[in-house]
Formats: sequence, C-alpha cells, structure tokens
Amino acid sequence: MKQQAFNLNIFIPLYFMILAFAGCNDTEINIPNKVECDLVKQAYHKLPTNNIYDGYKVATSIDTAIQAISEKCLMQNLKNLNAEYGSVIVMETSTGKINALVNLSKTDSLTYENQLNNAVCSTIEPGSLFHIYDVMQLLEDNYVDTNTVVEYKGKYVFNENTVTDNHILDLDSISISNAFIYSSKTVFAKEINTYYSEKPAFFQKDFKKLGFDKKLDLPFESQGISKISTPLDKYWSNNSLIYQSIGYEISISPFQILTFYNAIANHGEMVKPLFLSQITNEKGQKKVYKKEVLQPKICSDKTLKKLQALLEKTVSEGSSHCAYSSKIKIAGKQATIDLNAAPQNTNNYYSTFVGYFPSNKPQYTAMVIVYKPADFLYGISGRIFTDIANRLNIN
Repeated sequence: MKQQAFNLNIFIPLYFMILAFAGCNDTEINIPNKVECDLVKQAYHKLPTNNIYDGYKVATSIDTAIQAISEKCLMQNLKNLNAEYGSVIVMETSTGKINALVNLSKTDSLTYENQLNNAVCSTIEPGSLFHIYDVMQLLEDNYVDTNTVVEYKGKYVFNENTVTDNHILDLDSISISNAFIYSSKTVFAKEINTYYSEKPAFFQKDFKKLGFDKKLDLPFESQGISKISTPLDKYWSNNSLIYQSIGYEISISPFQILTFYNAIANHGEMVKPLFLSQITNEKGQKKVYKKEVLQPKICSDKTLKKLQALLEKTVSEGSSHCAYSSKIKIAGKQATIDLNAAPQNTNNYYSTFVGYFPSNKPQYTAMVIVYKPADFLYGISGRIFTDIANRLNIN
C-alpha cells in the first residue's frame, strides 16, 4: 500500500493563529529592579488607588478597605498620644500579600501625614518580641521544654551588669512558658547564657535562615539594613549574647519581624512580603507577582504548636492582654523598647505589637509601631492592633 505524503505547510497558518491568540498580553515581561522600585514608590505614595505611571499600570496588593481601617485607627491614636510617628502593616498570612501599609509622621503643624516609609526604611531593636526566637531555639536544641521550671528572682546579674524585669513577679520559680507569657527578660537572659555562652554562634545559627542577617529584597530602593553583631566582630563582648537574647544589640526591620511571626502563624512556612499583584505595560504585557516561599519550615511541628500556644496565651492572660478581644481570637506579643536606656516614665520609647488573627485559623498577620508618644502608656500598640482586628470583623 502506497503511503500518502504529509503536507506540513497546512500547519503554518495554524501556528500563526496560535501566536496571534496568545499575543503579547500573556507574555511575561522583565522589569528592571530600579524601574520596579520607582513604580512601587509612586504607587504607594498615592495609595490606595492604582494608577498608571510612566506607561505602566500598577496594581498593588493593597486591600482598600483594610488600608482605610488601618489608617483611621492609627491616625486617631497618634493624635491622642501626640506621638512622633506610627506604622501599621497588615499581611495576608498564607500568601504574604501586604493588604495595608500605613506610615504617619507628625508635621510641623502637628498634623499627621504619610511622609516617610518608616516600616520599610527603618530598623528597630525588637526587645521582648525576640523572646519567641529564644524559646524556639531552646526547644529545637532540646535544652528545655515549655513546662521546664527554673529559678526566678526578677533580676539577673552578669559581668557586673544587671537585667531587671519591668514587672517583678512574686515567685521563687517559674516555667519557661510563664516566663514568656509574663515577659520575663531575666529568665531568657539567664537561660540563653547558660546554654549558649560557650557557643554563641550556635544561638545565632537560624539568623540566616530567617533572613535576619540581610535585607528582604523588597521593591524599595531605601530599606532598613540589619545590624547584628557576631562573635567574629570586634564589637562583640561577653555581654552581647545576653543582650541579644532580650532583643537588644540586634536591629532588624519591622518587615523582618513581621515575616518571622507570620511564619509561626502560617504553619511554619515563611513567605516573602508581596507588595504588587501585577504590572502591565502599554502593549498589554504583564508581570504577575505570585507567592514566594522563603523557607518551607522554620522549625519542627512540635515546636511550632508550642510557640502558637504561647502567643495565644500571652494575649488571653499574660503581658500582652492589652490586645485581647472578646470578638476575635488574637495571638501575638507586645513590646516596649526603651531608647538610650531611658526610664519608662519618659516618652523616649516605642511601643510595638505583632501578631495574627483569628489565632485558631490565621487570616492576617499585622504589626503596629508607635514611636515616642507624649506619655508612657503600656500596651498602646496592642490596643491599636485589636481595634483594627475588631473593625475588620472577619468572624
């Protein structure tokens, strides 16, 4: 039987039809980093609207309703507190999408305006927010468990220095769990020094994995640069490990702290903060921004469940009760960080709270910072956090 010749030419028109159908609209475009940063800067300056800049249509990840609620809550409180500035970041827990980014600074006319992106450009000492890292390391290295009971004095003396708890408890002993729940920096200073003084680099071994040692590579030209001393640095001293354990001698950006806490909320998966949804050029070509996983798991599931329980309990009955809500379950940590070792009866401090909600099925992770309010008022950032969570009414 004679085989019939096959004419490939009939497929040529079909090939071009497929190209025409696909067109350029579905072509992924490459946008230089500097151009992307410029577009983000312009878009976030005019939040919450999405506009066209330099021929590109920029769609951010901002949720206009969450942005408006966050800005209103922060603005009201900053005015009442007469603070220098405040920031709110709201992240979608599972994807890392930044649904709200508010930065308000006091002007010469005593009003508040979006003048500087402090949440991105600045770094802060995390203070007691860092206790959750202490617990994670101690558990992962099998040195203690949350129910381990240790001596409690409310003070810890080391190398002719003294760390004192802000609120000394009337106890002779305390569990690691309660030390976290009631924010005892003396317990963590002592425990970390006990187990890691001979090998301080071992305490820092997860800094790189969690991204504390470098910028998060966010689409902003100006970003806060981490400052963390290591045992190899000339500024490292016998006191450095202890101060790092209580969140000092370490300066990282609010987004690095938020991303770490979000990983705890997100079943241990660490995702990169996502500021953009899509950029489209004049030809209709698009760059779509998708979820980016930085670490599939920051710790074991066993440790993770204990960290989550601690963050829930410190809000429901502990030192972060300022963020408690009867409407929605919240987990997180409140911190008050002194500036230049100033006493707490001055305004030389900042208040911050980072957490997630609903804690039983996290949908949002958020961080609130209030910098230099006129008077000392414990828990102010936690109350702003809860105000935002309540108004979102996601139950």
